[in-house]
Amino acid sequence: MPAQNGDLWRQNRHEQYEVRGRNPSCLLQPEETAALFEAVEVRPGIFVVEFLKPEHQESATLVWKYETGDVLAAVSAFYHRGNEKRTRTDFMTAVVDGKQGGAPIIQASSLVGKRVLYRYSADDWYEHVYLGAQTMAWHCVNGAEKGMADVERGAYFDVADDLYVLFWTETVMPVESVIVVDLAQMRSVGRFFCWDPKPEKLIHLTFGSKATVLNETAYPASF
Repeated sequence: MPAQNGDLWRQNRHEQYEVRGRNPSCLLQPEETAALFEAVEVRPGIFVVEFLKPEHQESATLVWKYETGDVLAAVSAFYHRGNEKRTRTDFMTAVVDGKQGGAPIIQASSLVGKRVLYRYSADDWYEHVYLGAQTMAWHCVNGAEKGMADVERGAYFDVADDLYVLFWTETVMPVESVIVVDLAQMRSVGRFFCWDPKPEKLIHLTFGSKATVLNETAYPASF
């Protein structure tokens, strides 16, 4: 990342959490086309970078530790299952060229047992219950989907103390969600990527929320 871009992010850290730019050298090779991205500094030196690749119908989310160069990448795309268009997400880790690495973002189960309420707007509240290392439940507490709930396949990754990457893929709708949850500052930022079959349209939205931990379940070692 050129120094001026890193400085720009730091200058805006306390005033706004979204910035936009073009062609950061660490994300795109010089011969590739420039791409617009959104970046949020969720903790000092830890960034979430999100960009859509419309020509490939893909969404890429990078969680990037600036000092060490460790990156977790989540790339969501479409595939066909029979006559249906469905979604999938591939994860990979990397180290930015020229950085030492050594603090990888790894899959873990630290969220298991937690029940967290997210407020996306004054009207839209959802609770999550993290049931197992690859299973979570969501329930709409308030809003247009009030009363609706489901259990989905998911995954969790540890970024730092009380800072996690949460992923889930929906069973009914072709939706892939990747969010970064900060349970120290009680907020989240993320995106969802989906296919709306009625207008046959790609949907890509970024969002944020407030969060609060409702409770935590600890299972006994024996029973």
